[in-house]
Amino acid sequence: MSPSPPSNRSNLCWRRPSTPTRPRASSRRSLGSIHLSKNAVNIGLILSDFSTKAATEYFRAVPSVLQSIGPDELAGWVGMGIQIAQQSSAAGIRFFKQGAAVFSKLPSKPLRDKFLKLGLSLAPRDYNLAMEYYQQAPALLANVSLTEAGLAEWAEHGFALGKQDYTLAVEYFRTTPSLLILLPIELLPKWIAAGQKLSSGKVLATLQFVRTSPEVFTKISSNADRVRLLDLTAEVAERNPALAAKLFTEAAAILPPFRPFISKGSCSIKRSRWRGSMGSWRRPFS
Repeated sequence: MSPSPPSNRSNLCWRRPSTPTRPRASSRRSLGSIHLSKNAVNIGLILSDFSTKAATEYFRAVPSVLQSIGPDELAGWVGMGIQIAQQSSAAGIRFFKQGAAVFSKLPSKPLRDKFLKLGLSLAPRDYNLAMEYYQQAPALLANVSLTEAGLAEWAEHGFALGKQDYTLAVEYFRTTPSLLILLPIELLPKWIAAGQKLSSGKVLATLQFVRTSPEVFTKISSNADRVRLLDLTAEVAERNPALAAKLFTEAAAILPPFRPFISKGSCSIKRSRWRGSMGSWRRPFS
């Protein structure tokens, strides 16, 4: 007699019971993120009172941002973003969209604290320049050791330039992180003064000076020679800005022969100016 097919009940008995499995590491991370995001959600809701569009971008960005910063740092970041979003919704969106890229360059919490503290004070003054600071300062802090006062000095130079020429100020923020790897921050005022003398009413020459400065200074090894070059550039620019710009860009070849003319950190050419004709030129050496 052939066996009867097993009933549904017996089928159930034959199934191997599934063994419980632990959640994967990625799942545990996701659960942790959900737990941490309670604070992030509350902060995002506060942001939405000021700008719904910026808050929407914040919620998109915050999971990635939290891979680089702690939940306790969100308030400072969003505080700066609120001040920018209040002035420009588009800038606010851009601010939060760039958050992950910005904080990925700042692995140290003390650096991030210094960065956000100054950012909070800059944002109400000029949101465009504050955005330049926000985008460029991380590269500067990652490569140059600056005190809190040094960082503030760097930013203030940029904001001061913004009162004279906005394009020049933007270029300043974008170039100086590379420049200050080579040039001590104490020489920034001298560098800015030399660049401004090149303009002669036209900002293009100054922009070229700013953009080429990192490359020029990589070819000049000592700070003493960099000071000599800036003195020479500023002095020549008073009479011939185009020539001064040429001298600066070709400094590696031109500067060495001028060392006898420019000594002890001061420009001897100042004591040897033209006074209306070549006949009045006095040689700076006997």
